[in-house]
Amino acid sequence: MNWNWKFLGWKTVLAIHDMRQPDTHLYGPSGLLVDDVWSLRKYAVVMRTPKDPRNPYSAVINFWDAQNWDSWWTMAFDRKGHLWKVWQWPKRWSEDYAGGPFAEWNVGVKATSNPGPIVVDVQNSRGTIILNWGRGFPIPSPRYLKSIMEPTSLEDIHR
Repeated sequence: MNWNWKFLGWKTVLAIHDMRQPDTHLYGPSGLLVDDVWSLRKYAVVMRTPKDPRNPYSAVINFWDAQNWDSWWTMAFDRKGHLWKVWQWPKRWSEDYAGGPFAEWNVGVKATSNPGPIVVDVQNSRGTIILNWGRGFPIPSPRYLKSIMEPTSLEDIHR
């Protein structure tokens, strides 16, 4: 393993665990905040420090949801120990698709989907938005999977 791990304790924090909108909507002065329902959640706070002194981070703190062990916040510190980057990982609970679009893909999975992280570089006042447009957990047929994963199909894609 490339990291030393340390449990720091439990913390109640604001997060988006159950998005109400089908896609990520952003707002704020820099357009880097998720515009959805925020709620208080209990998290295990874990710090990892790199074993390799060449790693650009001196430490990374992860917040792991106590209910489903999904990460929501991640904070990375530079080699001087100053906050450098903050990741937000908004989530959507599979069971809340009931009665709506994509319910057949999601209800019964009992998992959270991630529509994409937002990474804020606090030292350079900029951010990266990674939007995943997936709507959950479709179950592809074996025939479909074989058609895209067969070595000959992969070779066709390569050409």
